[in-house]
Amino acid sequence: MLLMVISTMITSHAFGQEVPAFVYYSSLNPQTRFPNELQAKRSVVIVNIEEDWKKFSAVVHEKLQLMSIDVVEYIDYRDIIAGEDATKTILEYLEKRGITYLLTFSENSFNQYELNITAMKNFLKAGSHTSARYSAEEIDGLLKYVANELIKADLKKSNFLVAEKPEFLEDVAAIKGRKFEVHARDLATLKLAIPKFRKISEEVINAASSKEPLLAYNRKVDTWNSELETILKTEFPYKFELVETTDAKKLYKDGFQYALFNFETKGVSIKKMLNMKTEDAETEYITAAVNDALKRQSTTKVVSKFYVKHLYTNDIYTGDKWDADETWQQSLSNYLYHYRKFVKR
Repeated sequence: MLLMVISTMITSHAFGQEVPAFVYYSSLNPQTRFPNELQAKRSVVIVNIEEDWKKFSAVVHEKLQLMSIDVVEYIDYRDIIAGEDATKTILEYLEKRGITYLLTFSENSFNQYELNITAMKNFLKAGSHTSARYSAEEIDGLLKYVANELIKADLKKSNFLVAEKPEFLEDVAAIKGRKFEVHARDLATLKLAIPKFRKISEEVINAASSKEPLLAYNRKVDTWNSELETILKTEFPYKFELVETTDAKKLYKDGFQYALFNFETKGVSIKKMLNMKTEDAETEYITAAVNDALKRQSTTKVVSKFYVKHLYTNDIYTGDKWDADETWQQSLSNYLYHYRKFVKR
């Protein structure tokens, strides 16, 4: 028997995200009815599991193809929630491709594989959204059950030319301006805007069936923002202001020239998002940390990386060192350390 339970979702520590992903998934209204045009329209799959997501996708795609579900892209969940610039870029791309449905594979709190099927237009939007949700202990059992239920549903079918192999959405450049692998020197004379971690609104909390996870998240946000302010006051001896928005036009109108952002996902994905050079043969990156300590980290390790954006031109400044690190706190300290050295040259 397939149980319907809430997924265990990874939370990104990216500045300014409006609706944390787990809030969106906890707001889904699960049912067992498939969307009417699931076998007639295009879909995308987001994979949120701990195992090799590409191998997992290959197994899933073979079965979904037989179900006439036209999946045009597979996406690592961490990439689509890596940061606001990444999320916007990927969603804009998927909209242009005419994606109607979103299938998300994850692992729930009962150590089961879980599949949610919902409208793509609702992704990361607060509110109550209908979702077909199924779960099982083994992925083969889950896919077999879904296939049998689709036969019973007898939906309109027109997806007869489904790609034989999965396509992976990886090469996403999430910046709209130019990229400079140096620091913005004039940060030392201007006030830097730094978006706070955002809390979940009372409206969303009040509408949720389970409020405690959302309240617990807000308590974490208080801690993160306190840590953020402490690091900046200690390690950034220039003007800055913690702000409530990431809107570039509003920030520019308020007198800011630059704002600080970060991405949090696999190192290789961050480099591609920042339009930095990557090599297929690379297996490790060297992180330049505080006090010029060097760390070897796998290219697929989840890290945080900061960058500064010029709000009028959308140009970005990555810094002159690869300073990504395991936590946003470590990464921020690395970035600020190397900025202070850069300014003194």
